Amino acid sequence: MLIVVAILALVAAGVGISALTEAEKAKRRLAESDAHEIRKAARLWWADHEVSACPSLEALLRDKILERDGARHDPWGGEYRIECADEEVTVTSSGRDRKLGTEDDVRVPRS
Repeated sequence: MLIVVAILALVAAGVGISALTEAEKAKRRLAESDAHEIRKAARLWWADHEVSACPSLEALLRDKILERDGARHDPWGGEYRIECADEEVTVTSSGRDRKLGTEDDVRVPRS
């Protein structure tokens, strides 16, 4: 009987770990999707503003380029960052560890 309980515990642990891994993958996909939307909104914002200026999330919301219910925070609770250089927009999330410059960061486009 004890062996059966041990086997069930091992199976449950394996399922739990698999579910956590899939949940993290889903969060990453959501962050990438949100970053693409924010990037598109920033490029649309340039149609009415100087290309040399870089919009903030607040500006995109204020100018109604980004919808109010659109993502301001990534799935881990951090804010998306918008960077502009040479007429290119990059949107970054600090990822699960909430530290920029680490391997779990989400960047659109990827560099």
